[in-house]
Amino acid sequence: MHNRFGMENSVDRITEFLSEIQMTSLNLLVFSKILLPEVSSSGSLNSDSSERKLRVAARNFSISMIDQFSGFSELNTSAAGKTGIIFCLTMVSENGENSGLICFLESGQNFGFSSEENISEDEILDSANGYKLYFATVSRKLSFSYESRTFSLYDSEKTLEEELNKPEPDFSDYVIVMDSQPYKYDFAQNLKEAMDGANVNSILVESSVVVMNLLGFHNGRIWCGGGGVGLKGEKTLQELPCFDPFIFSISENDKSEPFKIDKSIRVHEDGIEEISEALIFGIRGFMYEISCSKVILGLSGGIDSAVVAALLVEALGSENVLGVMMPSYCTSDASNRDAECLAANLGIETLSLPITEILSLFDSILVSALNEPLGGLTVENLQSRLRGNMLMALANQLNGIVVCTGNKSEKMTGYCTLYGDTCGAFAPLGDLFKTRVYELAEYINRRREVIPEDIIRKMPSAELRPGQLDIQSLPSYDILDDILELYLNSGENIKSFEESEYDEAIVAHVAGLIDSARFKARQSPPVILLS
Repeated sequence: MHNRFGMENSVDRITEFLSEIQMTSLNLLVFSKILLPEVSSSGSLNSDSSERKLRVAARNFSISMIDQFSGFSELNTSAAGKTGIIFCLTMVSENGENSGLICFLESGQNFGFSSEENISEDEILDSANGYKLYFATVSRKLSFSYESRTFSLYDSEKTLEEELNKPEPDFSDYVIVMDSQPYKYDFAQNLKEAMDGANVNSILVESSVVVMNLLGFHNGRIWCGGGGVGLKGEKTLQELPCFDPFIFSISENDKSEPFKIDKSIRVHEDGIEEISEALIFGIRGFMYEISCSKVILGLSGGIDSAVVAALLVEALGSENVLGVMMPSYCTSDASNRDAECLAANLGIETLSLPITEILSLFDSILVSALNEPLGGLTVENLQSRLRGNMLMALANQLNGIVVCTGNKSEKMTGYCTLYGDTCGAFAPLGDLFKTRVYELAEYINRRREVIPEDIIRKMPSAELRPGQLDIQSLPSYDILDDILELYLNSGENIKSFEESEYDEAIVAHVAGLIDSARFKARQSPPVILLS
């Protein structure tokens, strides 16, 4: 999979698309909305400064595209100087607010705008071919024409639905919706339901329709693209894939197929596949934002670190992943073997750094100072914190980052060690319940055994004391995750939370864990948001 972030990589995808289609005269190319993390803000968006940043980015983006078109136009002189391009660049603030700029790049043929539209004209970018750039802010509905065709561009399905509800809706030859819905579980299905709710299919009687969602990553939030496309006269929209740029061209010279769609990527088949792609996309997005490629993680022989390691390899390549095994006297031989087998299957480099001697040294220093033996929980957490120190030291030395392998179930209940296994630059599984982690492991193994079956089948354990099992401190994860999800879906309403089908004592125990763990959750590393 390609890296799909920023202007440079978007231009690369455009180049690929141009090589796949037959360039004909009077083509109009439309690109999905592109989120630019390089110009996004860490605060709230100021309209003037935001638009200035986006205009500069749009000029640079346009110049890069003109360079690409020059090469392809030489192969087809009828296309030279006669291709219109529409693209939308977007920036996002820390709180998720977004600001977008619709850009129209023309040469030879002109876009037509009504006097009511607030369109600003930029300088000619290429005197040889006369490329000219126009800007319009993304605001509800924008109408324009290109050659003999009319277009209506909407900023969301909701705005389109409002148009449909008018006594006499006004539709053009082509209806384009450029939405900005952030990713959540089952995004493709939810977007389809939103389009059905807006009755988008009914527009196909009069117009061809394209619905395109924003694509990008910023501050843990994913915008995954996707949408639908349909020609006038068809019954329903064809679903578009998520997590990749979508590009289509319109040509009047090819009546049999006026739409040419980027078909190099496929639609996801099920929910767990979509989650896997979202996490891989999010990992790449996070690493792109911080300009880093090297990651370090602890390999315990457990399910969480195994799944994270597999996702990191898929996202970044095995050469950029270092797995570190840090066994103590509590670590079983089976866990050591499982971690080694996983690393071999993934083809990643590993280090083995036993911590038993260091643990003994800490124990003797503290016992001498306190004049009393260390308690069980102290020794357990000390192991986790020693491992965290090891990983952070390696990250400093190797110019990489530590990736936290914790999951949402542990985070919500506090079943983790602050400054120990919670350390890391980000936590890919931090918004994924433990039961979903197991589903993801099964999905990763769908073609070949990447994660050893023993890791998936054995009882989960932190192995911080001999014979320790998670179930000694928590309900089984299938019950725990149901209760946690109920708690979140109820808006953290304790009364509805307590009216669940589960035993009152179990529910009270989980509620107590959540309340006492809030301070840990606030100090946990950022996550890739999936819910």
